[in-house]
Amino acid sequence: MVNLPQSKKEHIVSTISILLGLFFLFSAFAKALDMGQFVNVIADYGFPKFKFMAPIVLGCELFLAVSLIFNVKTKLTAGCGVVFIIALTLIYIYGWLFKDILDCGCFGKIKILSSSPFVVLLRNFILIVLLSVLFVISDNNYDISGYTLIAYFLVAGIGSFIGGYTCNYAFSGQGSEKPFKPQTIAEFGLDKYIQTSSDSTYIVFLFSYKCPHCINSIGNLLLYESSGSADRIMGLALEDTSINANAREIFPSTIEIRNLSKEEMTKLTEELPTTLYLRNDSVISANYGELPSPYLLTK
Repeated sequence: MVNLPQSKKEHIVSTISILLGLFFLFSAFAKALDMGQFVNVIADYGFPKFKFMAPIVLGCELFLAVSLIFNVKTKLTAGCGVVFIIALTLIYIYGWLFKDILDCGCFGKIKILSSSPFVVLLRNFILIVLLSVLFVISDNNYDISGYTLIAYFLVAGIGSFIGGYTCNYAFSGQGSEKPFKPQTIAEFGLDKYIQTSSDSTYIVFLFSYKCPHCINSIGNLLLYESSGSADRIMGLALEDTSINANAREIFPSTIEIRNLSKEEMTKLTEELPTTLYLRNDSVISANYGELPSPYLLTK
């Protein structure tokens, strides 16, 4: 135990604990705002069978948040936090080195907080240091009060409700049509990448060659082409220099593919794959997730 005056130690513990608690609370609710996207992040790491971990990660963050804010068993909570952040950091390093993942998905759909690998690792290092300091100088002498229990249930309930409401197709593996207001292609931002005719229909498939949901959708996409569900099918792919040129061969030559940068793709959609149905120079519907049968999208 570090020898500090009791009052100073309590002040340091309280300040660090509350700041860390607020960070975990913000991170958890940022993920809950679009759990389907966070599930996709897990799949992008190459672990689609572990999609069930998404709500567990959310729950861990909410538990850490309330425990830290209310100084509940601070030493134990800080120790669990260190293990939690180290585990997430190691998973991120794996995704960065072997899956070319840059955005850790830590803040869900709040894209303005997306960070480079250096910033992610630096942030996690700072969190580990602060949690370690908290572990060293804090005690485990705080009992859980009735107010704290209420906070646990309240935060867990709100987080679970938001996360469940936004989860969409995530656990079924199927795509979903979110509430969508038809827009012209200019309003949607597609006019920079495709040219359309007002008397024709189009399907635009936004995808990544490394996204398992995208690859699983290609079979149904080919059914759209063969069934004549649209006059023309086009693809907008997330640009990736590490992808072999032969990857283009999974699509027939009749489907035009154009590469977009990450910034360009993010302006169009926050989820991959996204499938757009166009008619009269307007985006009529948008399907997010794995592509269903032609009937479900164009009905």
